[in-house]
Formats: sequence, structure tokens, C-alpha cells
Amino acid sequence: MAAVPAAANPLKDIADWVEYYRRHWEESFDKLERYLKELQRRSKSQEIQRKERKMAAKPKLVTKDEPLVVERTFDAPVSLSGRP
Repeated sequence: MAAVPAAANPLKDIADWVEYYRRHWEESFDKLERYLKELQRRSKSQEIQRKERKMAAKPKLVTKDEPLVVERTFDAPVSLSGRP
């Protein structure tokens, strides 16, 4: 087996150091990605719930088969309302 020059050892030390931090950052970015996906999932879920609440709060539209009834209350004496 050939002897490794003394200058190769510092490069190996640097490569080992870089590899350690590469793994560290890959794991950190993977965790961040999972967290961001969870935030997006929650946001979409909340948006759907908001839309459902908004739709439930809207008045029901009258179809052509249903009579349309409009009522209005006036604060006036009966004699001015036109009713006997």
C-alpha cells in the first residue's frame, strides 16, 4: 500500500468537518420543509373552514318555485299606513 502524503491528512480533516455540517444542514432543512408543509396544510384547512362559515352565513336564495315574501316595518301611525 502506498504511503499517504502528509498534506492529504488536513484535506481529510476538512472533508470530515464539511460532511458533518452538510448532514446537520440537510436535517435542519428537512425539518423546516416538514414544518412549512404543516403550516400550509393548516392554512388551507382554515381557509376552507372560513369559506364554509361564509357560505353558511349567506342568506338562502329563493328559487323560482318559492314565493318571494318581503316584509318591512314602518314606525308610523296606523292611520298613515293605508290600512283600515
